[in-house]
Amino acid sequence: MAKTSKLGVNGKAKGAGFELLIAKTFSEALGVKLRRTPMSGGWSHGNVETAGDLVCVDKNITFPYCIECKCCEGWRMEALFTDKHAWFDNWWEQTMRECPAEKIPILVFSRARQPVFAATRPQDDYQNNVGWPVLETGVNGMRVFVFLLEDLLHSLPTV
Repeated sequence: MAKTSKLGVNGKAKGAGFELLIAKTFSEALGVKLRRTPMSGGWSHGNVETAGDLVCVDKNITFPYCIECKCCEGWRMEALFTDKHAWFDNWWEQTMRECPAEKIPILVFSRARQPVFAATRPQDDYQNNVGWPVLETGVNGMRVFVFLLEDLLHSLPTV
């Protein structure tokens, strides 16, 4: 029998598939070609061009976003209304850790048979066009807005 990881038998494949889906979704919405970062962000430590899980393959474009993708089970959106959301705190802290100062952090997350959400900071300028977030939460004193991904994508300017 194959050895399973903490993520489960298909955890890595599920994450990779989700990253491919999000790369395609952002590419179509922003008019730029994105791909999965080699080793899914682990390779990118300290490298501005490859920060996060997705990388812009057009070297003539300064891609302004650092996108972290999470697709896994075991979390519930309603937990963000309580103090039981360590899973989200960990994801957001990872997003911020990997995001260079000159980029805008976006955490994209989902689970099976659920909508795709995107979390980002409220102070980023493009949010004036998004409308109301699904919710607002806090991580270590930092405000974080959560939107449906499709709503956020409609507000982002093409690159």
